[in-house]
Amino acid sequence: MDGIAMTQHNSQPQPSRQYLIGDIQISGNNNESNFVQGDNNHFFKYEITPQGGVVNILPPEQAPRITARPAPIRLRPRAFSKLLGREKEIAQGVTAFKASQTIELYGSVGIGKSVLLRQLAHHGTAESLQHFPDGVIYFHLLREEPVEDLQQKLFEAFYDSDRPFKPSAVRVRHDLQNKRALILLDNAKLSRKDIEKLGETAPNCVFAFTSLERSLWGEEQPIQVSGLSSNAALDLIGQELKRSQSFTDQEQAAVTAICSSLNGHPLEILQQIVGVRESKESLADVARRVQRNPSQKARIEHLLKPLDQQKRSILAALAALGGIAISAKQALAIADEGTASDLGDLEKMHLVQQEDSHYSLSTNLLSSIEQIENLTPYIERAVFFVTKWAQNTTPEKLQQESEAISYLLQWLIKQGRWSDVLLLGKPFESALALSGQWELQAQVLQRYAQAAENLGDNSAVAWALHQLGVRSLGLGKTSRAQNLLNKAFKLRQELGDLRGAELTQRCLNFKFPTVPPITDFLVPIPPQPSPSTDLLSKALVPALVGVTVLSLLSYELFKSHQETANLQRENQELREETVPLKEKASTSSSHESELMLTIEKITKERGSLQKERDDASKRAAESDKRAKNAEQNMEALKKRPDPSVHNEEPKQSNIGINNQLFTKYMNVNSCLSRANQAVMQVATRDIRSDNSSFSGTVDSSKSILVNIRCLSVMDHSAAVISVVFSEGDESTADSIASKVYQYFQE
Repeated sequence: MDGIAMTQHNSQPQPSRQYLIGDIQISGNNNESNFVQGDNNHFFKYEITPQGGVVNILPPEQAPRITARPAPIRLRPRAFSKLLGREKEIAQGVTAFKASQTIELYGSVGIGKSVLLRQLAHHGTAESLQHFPDGVIYFHLLREEPVEDLQQKLFEAFYDSDRPFKPSAVRVRHDLQNKRALILLDNAKLSRKDIEKLGETAPNCVFAFTSLERSLWGEEQPIQVSGLSSNAALDLIGQELKRSQSFTDQEQAAVTAICSSLNGHPLEILQQIVGVRESKESLADVARRVQRNPSQKARIEHLLKPLDQQKRSILAALAALGGIAISAKQALAIADEGTASDLGDLEKMHLVQQEDSHYSLSTNLLSSIEQIENLTPYIERAVFFVTKWAQNTTPEKLQQESEAISYLLQWLIKQGRWSDVLLLGKPFESALALSGQWELQAQVLQRYAQAAENLGDNSAVAWALHQLGVRSLGLGKTSRAQNLLNKAFKLRQELGDLRGAELTQRCLNFKFPTVPPITDFLVPIPPQPSPSTDLLSKALVPALVGVTVLSLLSYELFKSHQETANLQRENQELREETVPLKEKASTSSSHESELMLTIEKITKERGSLQKERDDASKRAAESDKRAKNAEQNMEALKKRPDPSVHNEEPKQSNIGINNQLFTKYMNVNSCLSRANQAVMQVATRDIRSDNSSFSGTVDSSKSILVNIRCLSVMDHSAAVISVVFSEGDESTADSIASKVYQYFQE
């Protein structure tokens, strides 16, 4: 599909806003918010109503204007002054930058990975236009942030829009292909697969990220961040204590003992010497104390012991949300006591960290405070305040607090607090949809549906199914969308929800328009086919010609660079939905008949083919003529007896390309049966794994098979492989046909 847009109708006033998503746009005013998606040719608007979402076509004049931001882009964190003891790690990072290697800074909690990443962001090599002409981009990632949502952020960093906009996955890859920037990801919890996906999205960018454990191997550059040396620890303590004179021998010995006992952990060193800074103890006192308390929990208990109740409550409030950063106002409300001054004191003690206007617990304290304090009253207050606030705030503010809200939803699910899940989940889901965080939105909808089922609230179940269905529709997953929307429609009918059922039926009836010509996306033919695809290529030629008209007139036609993205996106659905097909294929010896029946079924279900063909004829009379001839040829091909049974001579038919070349294609007496079997194989094989062999076939053949995908129609009983021809003049068609024939020659 080309795209989709959203509008949300709310009972309470909302500030005016506009947003676009995937080639999708979102806009709105007092009582509505919109969401739009497209791929340059068409845009669709998705309206959010109290009954759920509905899709409408967006007029061309309302399409967004997307422009590249001026390079170089400088989205860097604030510089970290006087970083000590990291010369080796910085040198490794700079070397990796110059070699365009992905960098992973890994190490324990609070060891200094984030400050090292910030230092690298301001290094001269990072600012070099020779290495990174498109700039430096830094993100502090949300906990468990889906990589698909991160891709949305990357697009927004490079491109601006006259209204909020979410690009499709295909457009993201297309528009980021040639960007050369340094992308820094702090607090990353990315799998190896996620890292590879980011590399494929922006292949000319260099990524650097932090993690707790090593996940990079091979040619990339993992850099372990370990504790400071004694000399670096001495400099760090001198800097913290603002010492102008040198340390005495006794003090140096104490610092060495402190560094050894704390394994050179810079954050804990700073926490443990607070008493020295306040002249309450000496370095020797600290050394003796940390040597007596080898466990981190015991050392942290010592830090918390002198704190008053207000400060301890603030720490407990921050720990109750898993250490996620929240505003000072939120922290004090959840703590139910304390002041902004208390927060400032905790920051000076290195027990709390501030980033912009948000505060979080110092990372090395969380596990110990969870054991020391009873956090239940604090998280209960957090649920109460956040749920109440969510009902009356704007989608933008909800999205800004998405990490904390997601954490609370997970806690509510674990506690079986199903009613609270529904109350908090619904406004949060809309905010995520409008912000383009579609993967996180799907997670919230699944939790919402789980809560509704546990409550026996079929109305809420129907709403969740409807929303999931419309989301799938927006992503082009039409088979999954139909399945979910049908379930929602049935439930709403049973409940007597006439308005809801009417809205769901409207989504079920939505038809995507025909895509325009895609001549400019044809790619050159490789000199030789790969051995792995040669046999399949020879077998497929007759079937490809016979079904060309379907690819020209069907909305399923995508640009060549959409193929792989769509196959990956629907991999899970295909894996589940092709099981019946595999069973049929294993028991049936009549593959040819199955394919013909499938083509007939596809043709019947495309009730709009005639209208689409007429639209094509308006664009070019010659194209219309070719399409009609091709359709006639397809009908003749369907009625054709099985060559393996009836030894007939093939009949020539004109589909608008050179007759001599067409004759070469239509000599199918001996290979039509093999072609049909090959098509069935493509539809059924290897989908149970990671689609690797099928993707390989696509990669090998995409130079001429501009569009090849499995059509998710009803029971997925077969697949149609289509060759896309130009709608240009006769010479262009002849040129393409010649190359096709040359490619498939023995």
